[in-house]
Amino acid sequence: MRLTFLPPMEPRLDDEPPKGDEWIHEIKFDGYRTQIIKDDDGIRLLTRRGHDWTGRYTELAEAAALIEADSFILEGETIKVNETGISDFHALQSAVSTGRPRDIYLVAFDLLHLNGHDLHNMPLEDRREILQAMVPTGSRIQFSEAMPGTGDAVFHLVDKANLEGMVSKRKLSRYVSGPTNDWRKIKCYEEKDLDIVGVQRETGKPAMVLMADKGRYVGGAFVTFRADKRQALWDRVQGKADGPVPKGLKKQKAEWLKPGLGGRVKTLKGEESLRHATLKDFWEVSAQRGSHPTCFPSCSEHGFTTIVTLRVHSHSWLQPMKLLRSLHEIAASRGEGLHPDLLRMIKRSETWAGIEAALQDGPEIDGLAQPANNVLPVVAARPRADRR
Repeated sequence: MRLTFLPPMEPRLDDEPPKGDEWIHEIKFDGYRTQIIKDDDGIRLLTRRGHDWTGRYTELAEAAALIEADSFILEGETIKVNETGISDFHALQSAVSTGRPRDIYLVAFDLLHLNGHDLHNMPLEDRREILQAMVPTGSRIQFSEAMPGTGDAVFHLVDKANLEGMVSKRKLSRYVSGPTNDWRKIKCYEEKDLDIVGVQRETGKPAMVLMADKGRYVGGAFVTFRADKRQALWDRVQGKADGPVPKGLKKQKAEWLKPGLGGRVKTLKGEESLRHATLKDFWEVSAQRGSHPTCFPSCSEHGFTTIVTLRVHSHSWLQPMKLLRSLHEIAASRGEGLHPDLLRMIKRSETWAGIEAALQDGPEIDGLAQPANNVLPVVAARPRADRR
């Protein structure tokens, strides 16, 4: 009997691991979803879209042939590991592009059919128990072990290990193709401050900024700002048009920029290049201060914890009371208050120059820094829990 490809069960993306004992937690390996089918026609390895990649995955096909079963459908992730033993997606991409990648592995996590029996409706923990017994040790096909501990504890471990993330699954879940709430994936992200060296804006496609780290191109990040902030970015870009093309990227269609624009991106952890990245903020790079925004310590002596830092640029029309009202509205919307010394300073000042003078000449305020390049640092804070 010829077995047919089954569209994969797709976990929901969540920000936090689920709570409770009804879940198992696995490491999310960074590779290509793969389904292995063995039937009367032999071994086939299929991608998540059902494309036959048996010819590319010859090493895995040979390993699958050694599994002692007449027929089966198992699922896993095809990976290539780096020298530290961690799955490396870019290395896998490069290897696959050669047509016949070497030194690849498959981490098996589910079993959907065995020896003529459909296992869809069997609870996940039972399917995995059978799968674990089937997979031989020392093979290029390995079993995906569940990690012990709570979801929060597992996520802490994978985050500290710079892994891509984790997948949590209900122990009693049945296998149903398509999106599901019974499986959850939680990814590990980090934020990086980089240089914006180009942009890509094509009709019908998401806009992207192209980023570099100390002159080395590291990839693109999606621009997901609201209309006003997006326009502010394009205004900055316009002023830096016609920049040099980074080395090795002449064929890439983009608007290249002159140096002087920095940005903070959120990207998957543990990657040299950007993956699943979004632009979180941008700024003009100052030769004196570098590309990083000013950071401020917490206002500890006042019993406040700094939670929001704003950088307000000087405009001739901006008056202190307008500034105060704007900051108050922002803070109130977050359930926060403003630093008391900052309030007094703004109320005493009649002009923008007065605010700058108060910061430069007055006593130091814990949590505030000296202004530079007509930028006023403003700290919105709320009382610490132990002072309420």
